[in-house]
Amino acid sequence: HLLEKITWWTTLKATELVIKSSTVVNGKSKKKVTRLDFKSSPQDWARGKPRMSQWKYPLTTGELILWIGIRMRMGLLNKKRVSHYFSDIPGVGDPIIKAAMKEKRFLHISSCLSFARPSASSGWAKFQHVDSVVRAACRAAVGITQHLAIDESMIKCFSRYCSWKQFMLRKPIKTGIKVCALVLSIGFLYDWHVFRGRSDPLSGKNTMYKLINDIFLTTNFNNCGCILFCDAAFTSIKLFRKLHTRGIYAVGPMNANKPEKGGDGNSWPHQTFKKGDTEYLARGWDRVAYSKLDNGGWMQATVWRDNKFVKLLNTVYIVDGVRTVQRWVKTAAQYVTISARLVLTMYQKHMGHVDRMDKNVALCDIRLRRCKLR
Repeated sequence: HLLEKITWWTTLKATELVIKSSTVVNGKSKKKVTRLDFKSSPQDWARGKPRMSQWKYPLTTGELILWIGIRMRMGLLNKKRVSHYFSDIPGVGDPIIKAAMKEKRFLHISSCLSFARPSASSGWAKFQHVDSVVRAACRAAVGITQHLAIDESMIKCFSRYCSWKQFMLRKPIKTGIKVCALVLSIGFLYDWHVFRGRSDPLSGKNTMYKLINDIFLTTNFNNCGCILFCDAAFTSIKLFRKLHTRGIYAVGPMNANKPEKGGDGNSWPHQTFKKGDTEYLARGWDRVAYSKLDNGGWMQATVWRDNKFVKLLNTVYIVDGVRTVQRWVKTAAQYVTISARLVLTMYQKHMGHVDRMDKNVALCDIRLRRCKLR
């Protein structure tokens, strides 16, 4: 395994490993152990020439962009093997990919593709530069829309050496790397943040507050009038008050039982009910409370009865009328019409932008499968 890691970056001549024998004293008994050492320091083989410098035809920027385009087209066609894209059999191979690059050259680039040298301090440091460049490109690609959505997404990860893997039961991808994504109403991924466990600079208290207010919603969002939709993990009274002073509106469900969210369960805005008090409340019942903000605006808290109680906090849909929505009744085996406020219908409409982005990524599978040349 060590030899495989070394040959990934350097030639065999640059490594020159030797096997030495040493004697280890364990109490009174002596044991002879064989170990693997470098002939020189690890920094010497890290500075060795990569395999790309030994190519007869060096890789150019245009050829790398062409390789990325081929990967994206492979995700649209989605064949089982790489050789199928370059096949000469009618109906199997793709003429556009065959005309763009040869199969041997494509596999050679795939086998030597990397983001940084192993001299980087950690696993994230190898990918940090690429992540920052792509994030800046996504921010500059499109303009800001009125409706934004923030939610958690998962990236599949099968590596045994990644310490950031998490398990989320209610996600389509249950095990992988957790990413917080900011998505526009057109389904475009505008910005994101990869959670890296304890080594993450945002770890600790007020993680979601610092992520949204300091990283995602930068100064170019000030006084733009956009509306942010988020789930209960991001919603807090402190965050919504701060965003309102910046001219940004927000909508999200709130868990009032958590003190860090701004309540203790029995105070404004979502007072809990006792057992038996909710039996007489039919579906469509709601209760609304208001709180005045520092800059003259208002914050509205809404409790709506469906199969369960839905608790929403918002700073934009303050004066709204009653709407009607369709809900399925299992006992009657039919849809019924119940009343609902505008904030509920708008949240249901715009909160699914992150799920739409995940669906688009799943339809265009451009993941790099393991190359045999490696």
